[in-house]
Amino acid sequence: MRPGGALPEVSLVLGTSDQGPALSTLDRLAARLAAFTHAKVTSAREGGRTVKTIDFTRFAVRYAGLGDKILITSGLNGIGAYTDSGSKLPDSADFKEAKDAAGMPSSNSGFVYVDLKNALALVESLAGIAGSAPPAEVMGNLRPLRSFVAWGKSSGNSATFDAFLEIK
Repeated sequence: MRPGGALPEVSLVLGTSDQGPALSTLDRLAARLAAFTHAKVTSAREGGRTVKTIDFTRFAVRYAGLGDKILITSGLNGIGAYTDSGSKLPDSADFKEAKDAAGMPSSNSGFVYVDLKNALALVESLAGIAGSAPPAEVMGNLRPLRSFVAWGKSSGNSATFDAFLEIK
């Protein structure tokens, strides 16, 4: 997640060994979701790749194949931001600190990272959109939260899942 307009941008990057079938599955899911919700699915070329958009009128979800990955995002510039040069999540000092504090191995099957200290502003913003403010006591209790990191690792027939909540 990263800051967006009224709502934050949410992106999911999935690894795939065979992009064709993965995108075909997403195309079928998009078509069914669009039929169920009366959304519209469109296709366009962007940066030399096909980008599909599911337009729900108030927001849209876009997805594209990126080599051995599939990117699904709610951001208008999410795909371009992911593929452009420039700083990325691994370059973030907050992410490095959270990863080190959690002891997350560099090799894993996948991970989730939430920058909780910077998410508080989002909570306050969303509450403001709803016409209220979170209680001061709640915000006071949330302020010590720094980050949440969870990851999985598999080897043969076994898998592990670890989670770490950093509080300062």
